[in-house]
Amino acid sequence: MTNQFELLGEASRGSTTMGAGPGVDASFYSGYLMGSYRFSDYRLSVRYDQFGIDDEDQMDQDSHEIGRSVTVALMWAEEESALSGGVEMLYLNSKRRKPLASGNVFEDDESVSLSLLVSYRF
Repeated sequence: MTNQFELLGEASRGSTTMGAGPGVDASFYSGYLMGSYRFSDYRLSVRYDQFGIDDEDQMDQDSHEIGRSVTVALMWAEEESALSGGVEMLYLNSKRRKPLASGNVFEDDESVSLSLLVSYRF
């Protein structure tokens, strides 16, 4: 887009099987969109992902899942310095179809992670 801003994306859809006879049969999809902006010695990136699995076999275990995540990262790298670093935050939410005792159909799972990176090149 510009020398400072980049926009990236990717999507996939497919299916997979495992085992002979009545084995595992599932379809899946995933995709992401990411924007990244460079200013001075910094790069700020934001990424949104979405994914899903649809169980299509006749096995006992039901494996339907949908989810999404958001990642925000701020990285620093000075051109003449051997030292660089950054911080990244990831939020993930996924729902797995599963009959629960509460009567809900989906089991919700949420997580947040924070990562710090320091790198020294020699």
